[in-house]
Amino acid sequence: SSHFTTEGEVEFRSILYVPSISPMGKED
Repeated sequence: SSHFTTEGEVEFRSILYVPSISPMGKED
């Protein structure tokens, strides 16, 4: 359970963190 939660959390955070530092508009 710990591994699954960690993996999901990392991916979920990445999705919210990436656009935070580099918005889609800037990337596109």
